[in-house]
Amino acid sequence: MRKLIAIGMLLLLVTTYTELGQLLRVPLLLQHYSKHRMNENGLSFLHFLKDHYTGAHNDDDQAEDRQLPFKSAYDHPVSLLVITPLAEGREVLRCWSPIKYPRLASPPLPRSAHSIFHPPQLA
Repeated sequence: MRKLIAIGMLLLLVTTYTELGQLLRVPLLLQHYSKHRMNENGLSFLHFLKDHYTGAHNDDDQAEDRQLPFKSAYDHPVSLLVITPLAEGREVLRCWSPIKYPRLASPPLPRSAHSIFHPPQLA
């Protein structure tokens, strides 16, 4: 049962956060191809793909064309979750002291620069 849940969660993660979810739209592609094939006798699948995926394809079914797989790019959030098993007897939380960097002395500004960095004077 755990293996089945793990496989289901992995499939959900892969189809949600990658472009592999576009493969779920392949039936729409085949259905759209069959519709075009009825209208245009002798239309090959490669010609259909070339027509729809390269250049500007103009016909009266633009809404359906936008639903085809890999027709539009989506911004997927990038997240990484790493789950590692904890070994017994190991320290779970480690507290590290922050690194203290030495303060650098700021170099003095030339006299001409001091006149630049002040609020404007009202005349």
